Amino acid sequence: ALVDELLAEPDERLDLGAPLLAYRGSYLQLMQELAPLTDGVDPKPLIVHVPGVNQDGIKDTPLLELNESGYQYRKALTTLIHEAAAGRVTADEVDEFLRAHEEDGAEALTLEAADAWMDERMAMADDTARLVLRGFEPAALIQALNENRAVVRELGEHSGSALDHYFGARLGLPTAWPSAERRAWVRTQTARYADLAAQWAMSVEYVHDLDRSRGRKRALKAPVLNAAEELASPLVAACRETAERLRASARDFYTGVADDFEDRLEDERDEGKPEELGRIDTFRFEEDRLLQAALRAVREQRWSQAAEWAQQRLDGKSVWLSVDPNRRKAWRLISTAASLGQAIEASPLSFADTQSLAEATQRYAEIGAPIDGLHRELEQQAASALVDLPHTKLVRGALGTARARWRQWAEAGAQDWSTLCERAGALPSPDMQQRTVFVEVVKPMLDEDDKVALFLVDAMRYEMAQQLIELIGQHAATSVHLAPRLAELPTITAVGMNALAHVGAGASATGRLRPKLDKKRRRFQGFETDGITLNTRASREKSYKRAARGVKWIPRSELGDDPGSLKTKITHAQLVVVHSEAIDKAGENGHGPLVFAQELRELHKAWELLRAADVRRFVITSDHGFLLRRPGDHGDVLDFGKTYDATARHALYPSPTVDELRLALTLRSLGYEGADEALILPRGLDVFEVAKDRDFVHGGNSPQERVIPVLTIRHKHLAG
Repeated sequence: ALVDELLAEPDERLDLGAPLLAYRGSYLQLMQELAPLTDGVDPKPLIVHVPGVNQDGIKDTPLLELNESGYQYRKALTTLIHEAAAGRVTADEVDEFLRAHEEDGAEALTLEAADAWMDERMAMADDTARLVLRGFEPAALIQALNENRAVVRELGEHSGSALDHYFGARLGLPTAWPSAERRAWVRTQTARYADLAAQWAMSVEYVHDLDRSRGRKRALKAPVLNAAEELASPLVAACRETAERLRASARDFYTGVADDFEDRLEDERDEGKPEELGRIDTFRFEEDRLLQAALRAVREQRWSQAAEWAQQRLDGKSVWLSVDPNRRKAWRLISTAASLGQAIEASPLSFADTQSLAEATQRYAEIGAPIDGLHRELEQQAASALVDLPHTKLVRGALGTARARWRQWAEAGAQDWSTLCERAGALPSPDMQQRTVFVEVVKPMLDEDDKVALFLVDAMRYEMAQQLIELIGQHAATSVHLAPRLAELPTITAVGMNALAHVGAGASATGRLRPKLDKKRRRFQGFETDGITLNTRASREKSYKRAARGVKWIPRSELGDDPGSLKTKITHAQLVVVHSEAIDKAGENGHGPLVFAQELRELHKAWELLRAADVRRFVITSDHGFLLRRPGDHGDVLDFGKTYDATARHALYPSPTVDELRLALTLRSLGYEGADEALILPRGLDVFEVAKDRDFVHGGNSPQERVIPVLTIRHKHLAG
């Protein structure tokens, strides 16, 4: 009847995704209708209704060839009866009805007979208890039984049989599951019915969530689960919905019952395979088994498998992750480690074929920086959660594998980078230099006769600026542009911050800088330019005042939170300099990963505050980047002269010293005047002995340390 109704509808009103045809007594007519739809090599979507013909009978019709190329949707009459009975009569009653008709012969079983029988059974169920129960959804009734609510107590002395019938009809709960015993109905047994029905719903959900396709189907290890396997699809759906609702609205009850029932699933728990588990963690052991498997996958560098499992758990609503937040942290760690591994495998970073530092810098910004961002995220998660995570040994092993893979990748990139610097020079063209940032980026904004906020962020890497852009988001009438530049060498604050204060006036307009050195201690102190020694905050502020009408220097931590007060404070300043040291200080103190993300949020907040104070022009940049390492990394400590000769990642020496581990760059080759010394730098990620116990280092020539962000933000209109 349904197909005939659909055929009667105009074609334009049907939305089946394919043409619908039907056999109605004439194969000739049907074949004529099929002819224009079955021409050609490529099969087209098509629905053909052939009533009264099974898989064997189709062989005697002209539709055999079409049948072989398609898919048959057919159901046995017994299956149809089970599905139609769901929610009306129990599965046990259906089985009894079918057995009786088998004795009478197969021809006695018809849909009409089944409908009449079900109507008769429904009419018999007219006692008060059953009528009351019909108003409940299964999950709501289970909760009412567990809490022994008044409506349950009023069901009467025959409530036990009514509950048996209700859960049998609505969820397919067999009378003999898990045993044939049924205790006499007393008020204290309400919780028992709640437990029994909940456990049945869990069993059905678990069995039908298993991925036993592609040859994975096996016998269930726990006999108590067998009854759940052959259940009509409407009853399976009802059980799944019941389990889901109990997890959402009765979490403590659900987890307690599930944990109790898990003891009956010992063989299933111990012998099952993680690959067959579905997307729903019905029982605690499922999530735990998969967690261990995912950690092993990371350890074995099976990144895609680990990432898939982690995404399923983090995107889902696993009750076990809400019960124990540390398990969610473990899954996040797995997700980040797997993403890091996948990114490295997909984007091996090499500078061997680059022709210039500009090309290499752009390649790192596009490919390398996001990978370093994932590595930083991994270290942040490990620093904040590692102690309390489950399966600590497995977690540490997985973490060690991801770290080692990143180090291998970064070491290769750093070696290539050093070779390029030897071949093409370590000083890029002026438009890529740190010392020209003020002249080429900040000064043009000041010339627009508008207020400009210059953020000087100590140790903010390029990848951090990429994340800051994500925090800022999209805004109307706003232009956001991020470009990479190269920090001056060595990549330390005394060099980078003072190079950023170079305003390009007078004799230094050519861009060459004269370093101020402590030759006895072999240390950089700053620069001398146009009669100013740039080596303190005061000297840098003095330099900025040469280029702007009024300068207000404000540490990021002192901006406050009131736009009105801030607007008053910066009224007479054309250039507002916001200085942040939190990233560098936290890193040097050994707790950088605990601070990095928070400081990025604070920088975002500072931008919002200045925007609200009517600042429309922003430049956000940094003095240098950094490397994250693990103290004790094998073979990464270099000896160089006396211990105090070198800092973490560079040494200043009277003459070049070059070997397979060290790169030497003369100061003159770096665009510095009046200095004949040379910088001695590790070619890769190694550190000098003074830094062997540090996990945060800079001063070297790796792209992680040298590639800095220049982020410009322009707002067309004032805030509000």
